[in-house]
Amino acid sequence: MRSHKLDRRIALLSSTSSINDLGESVFSWSTNMSVWAQVKYRSGSEDFSDGIEVNTQSATFIIRYQATLTTKYRVLFDGNTYDIEAITDPRRKELMELECTLIEV
Repeated sequence: MRSHKLDRRIALLSSTSSINDLGESVFSWSTNMSVWAQVKYRSGSEDFSDGIEVNTQSATFIIRYQATLTTKYRVLFDGNTYDIEAITDPRRKELMELECTLIEV
């Protein structure tokens, strides 16, 4: 893949924990790294669950290989946060495809 196709900037978020004033563990997401990506929207659907409309949006983010990246990370793109469902390595340590689902807030 040519680098000109990696034309979108995304943030890869990792979970961090801290202790609040009450001594409780609090988890939050912080930017671990920002990378260039190609974005491909795969599908979207609407469904009803317990009378509530549920929208699902899936996207694939293609990035340069990152050895430390796992499905425990999240992707932040264009103001939306995505869960990483799967990571494939079609070009053996050159590129990675992140199969993601939009997190509805």
